[in-house]
Amino acid sequence: HHLMTLIDRTTETAELRELATRPGHHLAILYGRRRIGKTYLLSSIWGELATFYYLASDTTPAFNRRDFLREFAAFTGDDTLTADDLPSWRFIFRELFRHHPDEPLVVVLDEFQYLLGGEDDIRSQLVAVWDRLEREAPLLVVLSGSAVSTMGELDGSQAALYGRIDWKRRLRPFDYWYAAQMMPYEDPRDLITAYAVFGGTPEYLSNLTGESSLRESVITECLSPRGRVRHLVETVIEQERGLRNIGDYRSILAAIARGRTTLNEIADLSGLPLGTSLRRKIQKLEELDLIQGRQNFDSPKNAPHRYHLADPALRFNQGVVHSLRNELETTDPATLYDDHVEPRLQTHIGHVFEEVVRQAYLRLAQARSLPPIRRWGSWDGLDRDKRPLEIDIVARQTGKIMTTGAIKWSRRPIGPAVFRDHLRALQRLADSGYAWARQALDSDATLLFASAAGIDDAFLALAATAEQQVLLWTLEDLFSPDAADAPNLG
Repeated sequence: HHLMTLIDRTTETAELRELATRPGHHLAILYGRRRIGKTYLLSSIWGELATFYYLASDTTPAFNRRDFLREFAAFTGDDTLTADDLPSWRFIFRELFRHHPDEPLVVVLDEFQYLLGGEDDIRSQLVAVWDRLEREAPLLVVLSGSAVSTMGELDGSQAALYGRIDWKRRLRPFDYWYAAQMMPYEDPRDLITAYAVFGGTPEYLSNLTGESSLRESVITECLSPRGRVRHLVETVIEQERGLRNIGDYRSILAAIARGRTTLNEIADLSGLPLGTSLRRKIQKLEELDLIQGRQNFDSPKNAPHRYHLADPALRFNQGVVHSLRNELETTDPATLYDDHVEPRLQTHIGHVFEEVVRQAYLRLAQARSLPPIRRWGSWDGLDRDKRPLEIDIVARQTGKIMTTGAIKWSRRPIGPAVFRDHLRALQRLADSGYAWARQALDSDATLLFASAAGIDDAFLALAATAEQQVLLWTLEDLFSPDAADAPNLG
C-alpha cells in the first residue's frame, strides 16, 4: 500500500534517531496540527531501539496517570507496581528512566498537552528528575502534541523546561510534491487537482486509493455529507484543544471563504466586534496554518492585511462544498458534479496553482541555478487610472532585482497575449509610481510564466526577443526529477 512507507520526514527521522543514540539524556519536542502524521512518525522510526510509547487521551491528568501506569507495567513486565508505589510523576519518571540501563531508551509522550495541569504538574516533576538524572546509556524523551501554541511554548523563557530542550520541530502539511507521493495518479493535472482538493494533510490523502477515479474520490470523500475527508475538514476547529467559542472561529473562516478578507470585512460579516479578541482569534488561525495574512508587495508596514484560507482542503470545503451544502443534502453529489462542482473547482485550482508554482520554484532553485528569492508576494489593486490590475507573482531577488510573472491553470496552451499583458501591467504600475514595477522591466529582471496546458510557438518566439531572463514552465517541469531532492515546503 502506498501509505506504508514514510514519505518525506527524512530529516526529522535522521535527527531523532541520532539524538536517541547520542550519549547523555535529551529532550525533544515535536508538534503540529492534528492529522499531520506525528503519531505515525513517532511510532515507526525507532527500529530496534527500546521504546516506551504512551498516547495520552483527552481525560483528566489523574486518569491519564493511572492509564500510563498500566502501559508502564506492560512495558516493564512488572505488574506489581501500583499507584501507591508511584504516587506522582516524579516517582514514575525516576522508575521509568532506570529501565534498559545498558542500552538506549526512547520515551515518547504523545498528545502531551493532555498530561498538563492538575496538582502534580508533569513539567516541574520531569525537570526535578531530569536535572539529577544519572544514567549510563542514552535516553531520549520526546514530547509530542497537537495543541500548537501550548506545545510551541513549552520551552519559553518562563517555562519549566526552558533551556533543557535539545531538539524542537513543527510538522507541517506536505507541499504539492510530497502530497503527490501519496496519490495513485500518473497525470500531473490529476496530481495538482487532488492537491487542490485534499491539500497536504496525510490523513486526508490516505483516503485516495487506486480503486476509485479522482472524480469518484472527490464525490465520496469531500462532497457527500457522509464523506470522511469532508467530516475531518469541517471539524478541524473542534479538534484543536484550547479554543473557546468554536462558533466564532467557524464564522471567521466562513467570512474569509466568501471573499471578506480584511479585518473590517470579517468583523462585519461574522458579527464579531472589531478589536483585540478578533485579532487574537485571527492570530490563532494563522498559528494553525489555516489562514494566512498577506499584503500587496512592498506595501507600507501598516497597510491592512488581506486574509486567505491557507489550507487547500479547507479552502475547497468552504469555497465549493459549503456553497452547495443545501443541494448536497438533498441531491446525489454525482449529479451535481459536472454542472455545479467542476466550474467552481477549476477556479479554486487556479488559486492553489499559484501557490504550487511558488513551492516548485523553491524546489527547483538549486538544480536549475535559479536566482534566490528573498521575498515572495503578489499584487492586486488599481493603477493610477483606477483600473484593476492583478499580478500573480511579484518577488524580490537581491537588491533591486525582481522576478514577476503570470500563472495560468488553463485548458489550452498560453499565447503571446499573456506575455504582452504582463509587460503592459508592469508598465501601467511603473507609470503609477511603483518602483518595483519599474525594476521588474529592467533587463536584469526575471519573468516567470507557468502554464498547466503548455505554451504555444508564438509565445516562445516572442519570449525569445525579451531583454529579461524568461522562465517557462509546464506541469512536466513541476514534477521533473529536478524537483525531487528538496525539503518539504508545505
